[in-house]
Amino acid sequence: MKRLLGYIAILVFFLLLIDGILPQAQIFLFSGIVIIKNIALKAILVLCLTGCLLVHLLKTGKITWIRKIIIPYSLFLSYLAVHLWLFKNSYPLDYLLFSYNAYYFFLLMFPIAAYVSLNMGFFNKLILYISVPLLSIGLLQFLLNEPILPLTSADDYFRVISWEYYEGKIRAFSLFSSGLNYGQFLSLIGAFAACHVYRKRALGRVAALMVLLAVSIAVYTTLTRNIYIQYLFTVLTAFLLVRGTTPGVRPRVEASGFVIVLPFLYTLLSALLVFGVQLFLLVYLHNPVLMNEETLNSRLLAWVSYFPLWTKNGLFQFLFGAGLFQGREEFIIVDQVLIDNNFLAVGLHIGLIGLLLWAFLMWRIWKWMLCVAFRQSENVMVLAIVSIWATWLSSGLFNVTLSLYPMLAMILLPISLEWKSSLQRNTRTKSLLQPAVEA
Repeated sequence: MKRLLGYIAILVFFLLLIDGILPQAQIFLFSGIVIIKNIALKAILVLCLTGCLLVHLLKTGKITWIRKIIIPYSLFLSYLAVHLWLFKNSYPLDYLLFSYNAYYFFLLMFPIAAYVSLNMGFFNKLILYISVPLLSIGLLQFLLNEPILPLTSADDYFRVISWEYYEGKIRAFSLFSSGLNYGQFLSLIGAFAACHVYRKRALGRVAALMVLLAVSIAVYTTLTRNIYIQYLFTVLTAFLLVRGTTPGVRPRVEASGFVIVLPFLYTLLSALLVFGVQLFLLVYLHNPVLMNEETLNSRLLAWVSYFPLWTKNGLFQFLFGAGLFQGREEFIIVDQVLIDNNFLAVGLHIGLIGLLLWAFLMWRIWKWMLCVAFRQSENVMVLAIVSIWATWLSSGLFNVTLSLYPMLAMILLPISLEWKSSLQRNTRTKSLLQPAVEA
């Protein structure tokens, strides 16, 4: 039963990660109408996770928990409960619950993923096999300069966003809802290939290099500045992790100490790359292309437009937020500017206290994931997931990326616990066999 629920959970993760595949299929099958929506997929995932938890409790009677995460998770969950109580008279209950679902669903569900029986081999094959048609569709979109697929559903539920580029070009988005989401998926595949470049022997290394080249070309077709930076940092982290770890050997202290600060280093480099290169291109070339002044100014304008909404009612609202989130009709769009920044989005929603607790929880998850990578360095997909997680701080500078990273952490959690339990089983087996061997 637990294994069946695990397979269902993998499929749901897959459909939520490649977020355009199910809507596009339904648009084709049901005359443009999307019947099964994301909220239904999340409900199925909750049922699977709850079922796995109940099966685990009936079988063992024990609760599995990560000690490094329990305090920040409990603080963040408690704060959201307080936030709900504070704003219950300001907004309808369904609005508040929908806002928490939109921003923090995977983060709140993260601990329950510990009880899923996740078949990593099945997940790896699913992701790698589907990457071939995904890359092919994205490349065709770029070469033909045509979307190929529908851009919106007849009921207006599904919509591909930011697909238009300058000078009549389009951004490749494949079977995703945006070029950004497509590029994030490519970063994961690129990290996977980068790890294999170092680990495989001659023939396998050539194949991995070819995959890495194909993914790099696909990344270019997204025409998305943030993805270029994220992809570069993700692949770089993959090389650092795979070189700094040896399967079965404890990592060097200097390697682990350097990697842990990468999110801060990448955030600083991202700001320097974007703003520094922007200034250089505008001053010396007068043709910024990807560093288009309008797109960069819109990010700055978001702070000018929304920061006053966050702070206009004094200290209380600054600390606890305005309760506004981007994703519903009730959201006030100021000056036709959307929020493209994690920190502004979370701060406007749940205030400075909530932003700090969110960042603290994400930081502790990142530290835990590094421990998993160093202990399970033989698992290339683990290294790939941890590699993209190194960009959790920097990617939020220019886009709202609140869902991807906790979702990947949920996938990693049962893998790490399964490895730990198998290690304990092997240790017990060796201890039982030791007397017989000596005899």
